[in-house]
Amino acid sequence: MMTESVEITKKHLGESSDAYKTSVKNLEMIQEKLQEHKIKSNHEILQETLKEMTTASCAQEYNLETAMASARKVLENSPKVVETGFVKGLDLCRAYFNEVCYPLLEREFANFLPRMAAGLIGEGSECYGFDDEISRDHDFGPSFQIYIPKEDMPVYGERLKHRLATLPKTFQGFGARVESQYGDGRVGVFTIEDFYRKFTAAEGVPDTLSHWRQIPENALSTVTNGEVFFDNYGEFTRIREELKKGYPEDVRLKKIAARLMKMAQSGQYNFPRCNKRKEYVASRLALSEFMSVSMSLVYLLNHAYRPYYKWVHRGLLDLPILGQNAYDKMQRLSVLSLEKDSREMEWIIEEFCVACVEELKAQGLTSSSEAFLLAQGPEVLKRIQEPALRNSNPWVE
Repeated sequence: MMTESVEITKKHLGESSDAYKTSVKNLEMIQEKLQEHKIKSNHEILQETLKEMTTASCAQEYNLETAMASARKVLENSPKVVETGFVKGLDLCRAYFNEVCYPLLEREFANFLPRMAAGLIGEGSECYGFDDEISRDHDFGPSFQIYIPKEDMPVYGERLKHRLATLPKTFQGFGARVESQYGDGRVGVFTIEDFYRKFTAAEGVPDTLSHWRQIPENALSTVTNGEVFFDNYGEFTRIREELKKGYPEDVRLKKIAARLMKMAQSGQYNFPRCNKRKEYVASRLALSEFMSVSMSLVYLLNHAYRPYYKWVHRGLLDLPILGQNAYDKMQRLSVLSLEKDSREMEWIIEEFCVACVEELKAQGLTSSSEAFLLAQGPEVLKRIQEPALRNSNPWVE
């Protein structure tokens, strides 16, 4: 927006004009001054201010005092100024729902409120609290989800969707949510059953071990993140709380055994062998596999679900068991040189594997102190109750 305004002056008066030079200088100084006062202007405020400046610059020289007065006036008079501090997407959406949506529900859908729940859960970094300035380039803005029983959808669901579509799209200085090509369908009105089915292929809590094993970890992580703003009906939260308990123990142990086997194969065995051969592409692939399954193991040891791959490392910091340990070691492995630091990398891998064995012992999942994890997979399988799983291949999760 700032660049566009300066370009208008440049186009009409030329780059050598005093108005253009003054506009550029004024914009830079206004930015500095606003930063000093820790005021974050929103898009609409800045647009209005720059429009005034551009118009004035094209007509006459625009002095700094006038520019600052104009910017200050717009900022002071606007109710959309956002005070200092980064606003997380989940906080924004919660406030938007509470201040804009919920009053409407009370006025026009009071009879159905006892059968509703609302929140923000699912895809998107804001649902994990991982969002930052970079995250706002897609699928970001004031929004929420409302969950109702499937039998209610034909009764008032479509009317609710239509009414919510008329709500203000902007809120607290943030523009309307702009959905990316594949980001549609994340917010709005859902039946409880459809919402869960999208991620777990079940309308509620899966009822067989086979079903649990088929659900991707990141899908379970996605459907249990975020926040429920309210749940008068209770069914949505009941399902959510059951899913948040983690995998059934036999499934968790089956996955832990498979992770241990792959950690041994990729990190303890193949990684050093590839390094000795100077096959650095193979080394990198082995290291990548080791890091991926190691981080997944840490989530399983915490009775948690591994999220989408780009948040796996960041999410370790929220895990009390080996979370910080894994975070630091994976970070170190990612920046070391295969050619220069392979010995240190091998040592880090071994050190982490030893830490994992100690945690397995602490959880009663092994009685062995063997550091080579290929021996630990079968040990964990012995603790599985279901006979078919207990006697299955330890490499298969």
